[in-house]
Amino acid sequence: SVEFANEGRATVQLLSRRWAFRDAGGDVTAVAGPGAVGETKVLRPGEAWRYDSGTTLATTTGSMSGRFVFEVLETPAAADAFVVDGVPIAPGDMVEAPVDRLALTP
Repeated sequence: SVEFANEGRATVQLLSRRWAFRDAGGDVTAVAGPGAVGETKVLRPGEAWRYDSGTTLATTTGSMSGRFVFEVLETPAAADAFVVDGVPIAPGDMVEAPVDRLALTP
């Protein structure tokens, strides 16, 4: 299962994902496309979503890493700009959520 949570203050929509699957021999398979498992979920602040996905590797172990891309749909109402890591964010902006390498085991 893959789960992600919106821990921010903006409402976002999942647009795409990109994964790199690496088997124990070092061979890499890339997977990319819109949404995840056919869905482009909208997540309000505090919401989470989990989905099941899988892949076939040539070895019994490996790893995966990648990213999700989200569109900001709505930001909190405030007199000053909505800022994330020093960068102003507005509705319509795209943000990336990287996923560090995870171990894959049977």
